[in-house]
Amino acid sequence: MGNRTNAGFSLVEVLVAAAVIAISLFVVAGFVRNSQKLISLDRHHRMARAIMRNALETAQFQPENYYSLATGCPTAGQSVVIDAGRNPNLTGTLKVCINDEVTTAPTYTGITVPYRTIVDTVSWTEPDAGAQTVNGVKWLTNVQR
Repeated sequence: MGNRTNAGFSLVEVLVAAAVIAISLFVVAGFVRNSQKLISLDRHHRMARAIMRNALETAQFQPENYYSLATGCPTAGQSVVIDAGRNPNLTGTLKVCINDEVTTAPTYTGITVPYRTIVDTVSWTEPDAGAQTVNGVKWLTNVQR
């Protein structure tokens, strides 16, 4: 009998390598899934802030719409679609609360100006993250009723 060389891997070595690769793939897949959830959640928060900005601009720059918004703080709110492009079924609620009381405050020049406070909130339920809320506050000047 001559010299015999052991070439290749044993079955145990192949199984251990396959197990390590499988576990690594599961870990990477988990990271990718969590990253996608966080990116989606961030996109929805940005869209909610855009909805609020639109409501505030409507109140500020279109005075005729201010009076229809100036109902105190509604209990129900207005239904809005959070992500119309990717998930039109993801709806939420926009509440715009306008303080009907006019307050005056001094500006940096020392002149006092009247203003009203508007607080708006967008609430929705994220499929994978539960209840979400984004709030905004705006002070409107030169708005008289």
